[in-house]
Amino acid sequence: MDKIININNSVYQYIVIKGRVYGYKPYSGRLYKYFNVDKLLTDKQYYQKVSESGYICFEKEFWIDNKIRKTFDISLTENFVVFFKLNWGKESFYEGLILLSKVISINNVESLYEFYLEIEISGIRTKFIQSLNDKNILYIDKPKDEKLEYEMSKILGEPQIPSDIGHDKYGSHYYYLISTDKLDKIIGIKRYRDISSLGQEDGEQYTGQVEEFVLDLHHFDEKIYKVLKEHQMLEIER
Repeated sequence: MDKIININNSVYQYIVIKGRVYGYKPYSGRLYKYFNVDKLLTDKQYYQKVSESGYICFEKEFWIDNKIRKTFDISLTENFVVFFKLNWGKESFYEGLILLSKVISINNVESLYEFYLEIEISGIRTKFIQSLNDKNILYIDKPKDEKLEYEMSKILGEPQIPSDIGHDKYGSHYYYLISTDKLDKIIGIKRYRDISSLGQEDGEQYTGQVEEFVLDLHHFDEKIYKVLKEHQMLEIER
């Protein structure tokens, strides 16, 4: 029997460049990649290869007069790598690595989109949250519409307050708790963005074009599953 190992409720951004899919930071107009600091300092061929790849910029945020946060670009040089290791290396998300970026040429971009999942159970299609305590349990938000809430409660049971969400200043949050083995379908949704304004803060708007990948768990399609897995959304043990 198939078993869902992981199902992701995050929304990821992707960009396709010359047929290859990359993770993308919205409005940046850049690609990001980690490199080994010690190898940059000791291996000249490695340093040369990184430089030629176009990943030659390090971004650093500073506070101006303790009021304004501004990001500065620092070019990759051997002296800077030494400085980074001595001064900022321990601040890196991954110790021993440096995050560099390169500017994307819009002429090479084929598509830009966000990707996320929805689920379907007993004819009800909805978004979800994965439990922090048990990855096999999903939370479905209780609807505001009383009629819809009544219909959902008949199928999914009464909504509850999950222990790992609990309360906040707005009060209690009620969710329907669903086991992943009760799911009928998992739907991958691809929403395309405008690439003509790549890297602009007020650009990259949605085009209205949407593509869906419906994985029927009762009639498994390997091709659709591959799409969801490659977008880091789903992992199933078969």
